[in-house]
Amino acid sequence: MNASGIGMRYRQTLLKSKLTLITGYDFSHTAIEMDTRFGDVVSAPWNDPHRAQIRAVWDVRSDITLLGKWQGIWGRKWAYRDSYYSYLQLQEAVIAEEYDFSTPDDDLLPHFSQVDISAVYRPEIGAAMVELRVDLVNILNRKNPVDRYLRPVAVEGGGTRYDPVYRRLPGFYPSLDVRVSI
Repeated sequence: MNASGIGMRYRQTLLKSKLTLITGYDFSHTAIEMDTRFGDVVSAPWNDPHRAQIRAVWDVRSDITLLGKWQGIWGRKWAYRDSYYSYLQLQEAVIAEEYDFSTPDDDLLPHFSQVDISAVYRPEIGAAMVELRVDLVNILNRKNPVDRYLRPVAVEGGGTRYDPVYRRLPGFYPSLDVRVSI
């Protein structure tokens, strides 16, 4: 296996250091020698070749902070679950005959994009350290694909066909976190 990558970050403070903006880009390439399975070197299933992000942290007051984050990922390969490349290609050729699981680098996943917003409140309550945090995760409600799988569908007159379906992350979800330390 060999891996390489590069990352860049830019940080800017504004409004007398109350607002911080951070942008970043990461490129990575991880390849695995899989001659016995695919006859060549292929990308690693876990590799995210292009990842970009933008973050904003705004200290509204000394006890209130607002955060916003966007991240995007492009170029993910091995769209089908790793088990498909291992199992279907070798064991169930009849099921997989209309799909080619011999070239995972050609099976691309769509772009991943997510926007999150958070608010943190840290009131002073005696000697206690209190933090209330509200996270609005994936506010655009994108159901980003994680991978693909084949869903069996009964065919009229008998038999089965297989439709490729994306397994997706959940859409929007809120989260509330309360921490108290004494």
